[in-house]
Amino acid sequence: MIEGKCQGGHHVVGDSWVVESVTPKGICIYAWNSLSTYLLHLDMKGEFWGDEPYKFKVHCPDLKDGILLEIEKVPEGH
Repeated sequence: MIEGKCQGGHHVVGDSWVVESVTPKGICIYAWNSLSTYLLHLDMKGEFWGDEPYKFKVHCPDLKDGILLEIEKVPEGH
């Protein structure tokens, strides 16, 4: 999580998760829903447009105050 205020009190700036074959422990369903499509895209060897093809920012569905999340594919072995 890179900015914002989680209205559910689940997340704070600086939270991060490593996604492998199951949903990461501690991530709320709304944040997961915002991330899952993009994570699947990266997992299937997809890339994003722009200068950073393996990094993307997405907002949770709470548009009032919600949180901004950053997805970054970490090279295998790191």
